[in-house]
Amino acid sequence: MLPKCTFFFDDNGKKKTMSNLDYDRIEKIINNFANKSLRTVLLAYADLNDFRAYKQENFDNFNFLAIVGLKDPLRPEIPQAVKQFAQSRIRIIMVTGDNLGNSMNSTYLFLETAISIAKDAKLLPKSYEKSDSNFHAIEGHYLEQCVGGLEKIPG
Repeated sequence: MLPKCTFFFDDNGKKKTMSNLDYDRIEKIINNFANKSLRTVLLAYADLNDFRAYKQENFDNFNFLAIVGLKDPLRPEIPQAVKQFAQSRIRIIMVTGDNLGNSMNSTYLFLETAISIAKDAKLLPKSYEKSDSNFHAIEGHYLEQCVGGLEKIPG
């Protein structure tokens, strides 16, 4: 969504055009949130000339308002459960509801958030560093193809 934002408001409420420096500053905030297991929500709006014609409007000039980080904390019993499964030699696979997105940057942020959550759950050691060869991420529709989707068990 950030690349679709063209404008922001300064501390005095004056509308200004976003510069590359502004985009970089916001992306650093988003990266910081991702590394702290925070979900990011970008708040923006588009100026519409006629609300009834909104489907025909070009939505590439949003006004950036804010970026918010939300924490969805793990249940306290999760790290201990992970430890018990590991001791029982049960392989744990983490599945999230995140979307990979359309850009390399959004895929990166998805992975950073997922890695941070996995560290909180003790699925990964705190010292874990991501490299291109040690992670796998697939989108939901492909996962469903791999595992066959949901199936009702008779009984």
